[in-house]
Amino acid sequence: MSDTHMIRRSFLGMSAVAWQAVQGASDRIRVANVGCGRRGLLRELIQLKDEANLEVVAVCDTWRQKREKAAADVKEHTGKEPAQIVRYQDVLARKDVDAVIIGTPDHTHCTMLIAAVEAGKDVYVEKPLAMTMKELNRAFDAVKRTGRIVQIGTQMRSYPRSTGAKKMVASGVLGNIIKVEQTRNGYSPYWMSYGGEAFWASPPPSRTWTGRPSCWTGPVARSTRSNTRAGTATASFRAARTPT
Repeated sequence: MSDTHMIRRSFLGMSAVAWQAVQGASDRIRVANVGCGRRGLLRELIQLKDEANLEVVAVCDTWRQKREKAAADVKEHTGKEPAQIVRYQDVLARKDVDAVIIGTPDHTHCTMLIAAVEAGKDVYVEKPLAMTMKELNRAFDAVKRTGRIVQIGTQMRSYPRSTGAKKMVASGVLGNIIKVEQTRNGYSPYWMSYGGEAFWASPPPSRTWTGRPSCWTGPVARSTRSNTRAGTATASFRAARTPT
């Protein structure tokens, strides 16, 4: 089991423990997984179900195969059939959902987080939280205003190498730092390897998604969706179909 998986699992566990501290240890946390792709957050929820006293009551994804696979996994490991939902708004409207775990594409994180806390849900949301400072400030203000419990999946900062680097910088051994540049040695994002060769060799058949194109694209620029040239619109929509 990788360090990433273990640390993320610990993060999710700590989130659940914090929720119980507020609500009471005897209360079961009813959780919905929004975004059932390759981030694998549902796996951690299932593993933590007894330790954290939680129940996965719903799975949500616009991609039918992902949604059905997630529901089947929950039933296999818990014996209970979760609700299968296409639109995250319908998840947030449910009274039997206490918290949501968001693992959708990056550009949807802030929108869903804001909607979730305003609906009275506690949230664990994957990184990155925001694409711009404007939406980051909106999300921050919404969380503070509603008082909901929110945790962001920035577990990398808890890696031993990250905490070690922080201590070294804080010690002053590097002197007065006035500029920092960060690079990653790779030709493509590391997460593109998660699905293996079979993932790229077997693209989804047409019409495996459910709902309007806006369910897939999320809060993209209106001008992109309204472009009347079929080629541009098709290319934009295909790009949005890539799951996380």
